[in-house]
Amino acid sequence: MSFFANRCTLASAIVLALSAVPAVVRAQTSPAADSPPAAATSSQEAADGATDTQLEAVTVTAQNRTQELQQVPIALTVVTDEQVEKLSATDLSQISTYVPGLVVDSFDKTQPAFTLRGISTEGFSMGIDRAVGIYVNGVYQTNGGGSLLAFNDIARVEVLKGPQGTLFGRNTAAGAISIVTNQPGLDLEANARARVGEDGMRYFDGLLNVPMSETLGLRVSVLDNRSDGWLRDDGTGRHYALDRQEGVRMAVGGSISENWDLLLSWDHEVIKEPQRLQIGALPYLSNTSQRAPFPADPATFLDPREVPIYNDTPNGKQTKDYDGGTLALTRHLDWATFTSTTAFSESDIAHFEDQDGTNNPTLYLDSGVTQSGRTYYQEFKMAGANETIDWVAGASFYREEGRQSNIVNSSTSTVDTLLFNQGAGGPCGGPLACTDAALRSFGLTQHFLGHAYSEQIDNTMTSDSYAAFGDVIWHINDRLNLTGGLRFTRDDKDFGWFNQPRTAEELDANIAQLAAMGLLSAIPPQLLYVLTHNIVFPDAVGIPVSSNGSWSDTSPRVVLDYQFTPDTMGFVSVSKGYKAGGNDGVQIGSEYDPEEVRNYELGFKNAFPTLNMVLNASIYHYDYSDRQSLALVPATTPGGIPQYLVQSTDQSADGLDVEWLWKPMRNLTLNLSAAYIDSQFDDSAQTASGIDLSGQPTGEPEWSFAAGATYGWELANNGSMEFNLQYAYRGEARCNGDSVFQGTCGSYTGFEVGEEQNYTNAHLSWTSPSQRWGAALFVNNLTDEQYVRSIAGQGLSVLGTPVGSITPPRMWGFEVNFRL
Repeated sequence: MSFFANRCTLASAIVLALSAVPAVVRAQTSPAADSPPAAATSSQEAADGATDTQLEAVTVTAQNRTQELQQVPIALTVVTDEQVEKLSATDLSQISTYVPGLVVDSFDKTQPAFTLRGISTEGFSMGIDRAVGIYVNGVYQTNGGGSLLAFNDIARVEVLKGPQGTLFGRNTAAGAISIVTNQPGLDLEANARARVGEDGMRYFDGLLNVPMSETLGLRVSVLDNRSDGWLRDDGTGRHYALDRQEGVRMAVGGSISENWDLLLSWDHEVIKEPQRLQIGALPYLSNTSQRAPFPADPATFLDPREVPIYNDTPNGKQTKDYDGGTLALTRHLDWATFTSTTAFSESDIAHFEDQDGTNNPTLYLDSGVTQSGRTYYQEFKMAGANETIDWVAGASFYREEGRQSNIVNSSTSTVDTLLFNQGAGGPCGGPLACTDAALRSFGLTQHFLGHAYSEQIDNTMTSDSYAAFGDVIWHINDRLNLTGGLRFTRDDKDFGWFNQPRTAEELDANIAQLAAMGLLSAIPPQLLYVLTHNIVFPDAVGIPVSSNGSWSDTSPRVVLDYQFTPDTMGFVSVSKGYKAGGNDGVQIGSEYDPEEVRNYELGFKNAFPTLNMVLNASIYHYDYSDRQSLALVPATTPGGIPQYLVQSTDQSADGLDVEWLWKPMRNLTLNLSAAYIDSQFDDSAQTASGIDLSGQPTGEPEWSFAAGATYGWELANNGSMEFNLQYAYRGEARCNGDSVFQGTCGSYTGFEVGEEQNYTNAHLSWTSPSQRWGAALFVNNLTDEQYVRSIAGQGLSVLGTPVGSITPPRMWGFEVNFRL
């Protein structure tokens, strides 16, 4: 707590100093729409007509109320649609680098991972919820469904840091990301944009908004995102790291009577792409029958950025088919507003990927997940305000139903390698190879090598969540506000496992033939057991297993904010976040306790209108109980392979967030945002494999920041130009005792995993005098920095085959756009 206490003292001193800013500072301002992600401010002067050098106001709905950003006592970053355009971003993962403290990992587009202030949830099981809630127009999105939809006609993205359970509900222990789309209007509007670029980039989006009546509008937007990829298999020529994404959004909205408003929307998205690529770090093993040296020697690992690529997964892919609809009805009363939100979604996802990084038949190993699900959400909310209080109250119900299969595909040749590496076999090779040699010596054609082998666990889930919530802002006087919120949640989750007997039809046929000949007794009993039983998922084979979990939680929020001057606000808050308990899809019978985060925060928001500047900062401390994280756990059965299982640990962290924005002249805007965090495991923290992590860092880098500038100029009668340059930095990962085994941290010959990362994006645009036509040249990752994301894999500890993944290279493109 010493770090937190010291920064509390520092922040208090800063707030008191800023409160002495001369009274000439009159207005609160906010970031321009053309600025990068940064704090924004409100402005009295905006109502009188802001000058060209003043920062424009940005409104948000972060507290379930429409407010100007600088009036919200929450650490909050807003990314506008224009900022998204200048980053040439197509989804959340491409803006997160420029929002310090936020990481969106889309390496697997069907199961993205979200981290906020060092809190994340990784996992493929539908029984495990996220700690970072993703919301589209206030509707919660499932992990495998709509959590990483393409940006399609969005108005802004609000990133709320710290627990947001009272305001948003379930699974916001770390914070919430709220995506707000543009709503139908009553004016005719049309625009289109096309991009072409490196590696066959072909992107198009278009929008049409038409009035249906004097009070209703129809808005339709489409996108098509394609590229040929920046990686290629040296054995097959297949392209990887490419885009094949399509999306449609339709919405009807407006007034249906004097007191009723309606918004009806539908989203559809399809992804059909090759697998995420696991690159083998031992390429000389490919296209041969040579086994990898075992145990693996990290000193021999090659840089995944520099090696040939060989994969042999026959059905490698990542696909998603998503549909979601929302109906919002709003009734305006004299004293309040009533809103009913009804939402439904369904999705089908699948991913299959190589786990050995070679096309070697003795090492063949791939894994996959298929999942289908649907969700239903209903919320009733009342909101009102008077001179004394602003209040919101409501109740909600959420149901998720799903089916999932976890699949491992391999071969009996790989099983032979696994057994050989565990000490079985002899001079003739592995035990299956030796058995085949013995059979051949007797003139028999039956054999055990070279047969397909597969195991599969099927899951079912029904999850219900009920909640009642209320949040009140009490205006004690014209400077002091006290906010109190409370949400009660009950979660019921029914989860089922069915571990199918392993599938190896050709192997079984050979065993049956030997049995008919009375020769099975010649095969060692232990080997015969391995060949006829599950070795990857050995538990409860052929037996249905179920779990019925129920959890209840009350999450409070208390905030005290004080307006020191019209332009300086300080706040202190205490809040609790909650994430429901869950189940791991491959850990039969598992049940995990709910996660809880208790967050303590002190911050200020300050505007300097005469300087056209904004400076916001906050410090925080949180205690994180029962964090559910995905970890690679060593195999425990002969011939088995390591599995990604869920483990629970306790953590705590101290941190600092800072955002600064300055518009020193009419055409120039500068920005800087930074995040610091010291996140550690608490005492007695231990991995599922028994490694003691007590007091060690969780792996989260201490520092991350983003900085940039936007400069515009006029071209007389030829329109205007604008140049935007953004730089982002993410510090070195802080290794712990489990980092190398997990593959997220470590030093190797010629490369590092978890090294500091630097990215620069540049965007140069032209707009015609009529503002109808435009063009742009953009470069993402200008300096062409590529990093090794990880090096590990399920095959490393049993096959000796390390696989790595890498970040994208530089990408440039050209854009043209048109607005009606």
